[in-house]
Amino acid sequence: MYLYELIEKYKEYALDCYVGRDGKPTNEFKSIRQVLSQLNDYYPMIRASRLRPLKVIEFRDDLIERDNTIETINDKVSRIKRMYRYACEREYVDSEVFVAVNSVTPLKPGRCRARANKKVNPVDWKRLRAVLRVSNDQLQRMIRVHYLTGMRPTEFFEMKWQDLKIQNDVALYVPEDHKTSYLKKKRYIVFGPRVIKLLGSNQRIGYVFKTKYGTSYNKYSYRREIVRACERAGVEKFTPRQLRHNSATRFCRRFGISVAKELLGHETEAMTRIYVEDNVRGLLDYARQAV
Repeated sequence: MYLYELIEKYKEYALDCYVGRDGKPTNEFKSIRQVLSQLNDYYPMIRASRLRPLKVIEFRDDLIERDNTIETINDKVSRIKRMYRYACEREYVDSEVFVAVNSVTPLKPGRCRARANKKVNPVDWKRLRAVLRVSNDQLQRMIRVHYLTGMRPTEFFEMKWQDLKIQNDVALYVPEDHKTSYLKKKRYIVFGPRVIKLLGSNQRIGYVFKTKYGTSYNKYSYRREIVRACERAGVEKFTPRQLRHNSATRFCRRFGISVAKELLGHETEAMTRIYVEDNVRGLLDYARQAV
């Protein structure tokens, strides 16, 4: 079997696996399709069994030359490895080929030529306050809710009133679709009195936050609103993703990493640590009291 034939078979398989509740391919499928297209262009006419570690490393080096980051490159190579697991299970290649491809170790910062991913930091309160001052009422409420809850942007702007269960001063939000919904897991997001007040009470049908056209926001329109507010305020731009980092840091300091993991919807505490700002100030406070 040629590599391009394996790629076509795996894409058909992946299309069945990575599909959202709306029946459309997820972003993960699009990422798989992209890297396999790049791999096919790089090795257009080799047999699937000939893709060995040195060839994977050569392809990876080409990604480095194209200025991909370490995280992006490791993700791309990981998707190739998954394709070879699929190929081994269906006996399109021998198990030794699968083992060989999977022997390629991930890149590590400081030990390769690829550039490291830029660290995403929380938004400092001074900048956030300046943006809130120049924002309209709805954008103010959106930023504050996002800052307080730490929802993923998609969970945030796709929030509908019918997904909320409000009881007195608390509420439970169960998104219909979320990052790990393909694992058949439910995502529980809890709101307290401050968030419920910010959500408003007008026309409790459809999307909680709507554009001027009555449609839901998406990651581009929401980000654009924030960037424009930053420009009006004359401060450095920040993104919705950074607000989630604000929440992660605050949750971790106040409740500990185990609770923060649940509030953020992470699978592991290691993932939560990526989102948490280095707590140097907390260490210094500890030193004053105990060291």
